[in-house]
Amino acid sequence: MSRIYDALKSLGRENPAGVRRPRQLTADDRRRSERRFRRVPVFVYGRSAQGAPFHEETHMTCVNAGGGMAMLASPVAPGQKLILVHLGTQAEQACRVVRVQNGGGPASVALAFPEARRDFWE
Repeated sequence: MSRIYDALKSLGRENPAGVRRPRQLTADDRRRSERRFRRVPVFVYGRSAQGAPFHEETHMTCVNAGGGMAMLASPVAPGQKLILVHLGTQAEQACRVVRVQNGGGPASVALAFPEARRDFWE
C-alpha cells in the first residue's frame, strides 16, 4: 500500500515518462468560442481620450463569437467603447477594448462584444 501511496505522491512532484499532464490554460485559451484567423474588413468608430470622434477603416486578424483582434492606427485604451461595422454585411456591433499591444505602426487591439454574436462574422 505504501508503494502506491509513494507513487501517487511523486506524481505531484515530477512527470514520469509517458504520462502527459494537461496543459495549464492561459487567458487567451478562455474564450467563449473557437477563434478563426480571418482577414475581415471593418470600419471602427469611436472617440479619442479628448472626446473627439474618429473613424478608421481596418481589418480584423482573428475573430470569434465574443469579439476579435483588429489592427488600429488610432490610439485607444482598455475599457474604451467602440462601434464596429462589418464592411461585407454592413452589420454593426458595439464592443469594448480589452487589450492594446503596440509594436511600432498600427496597434493590435483585442475587442470584446457585450454578448456572443456567432453570426456577426459570417
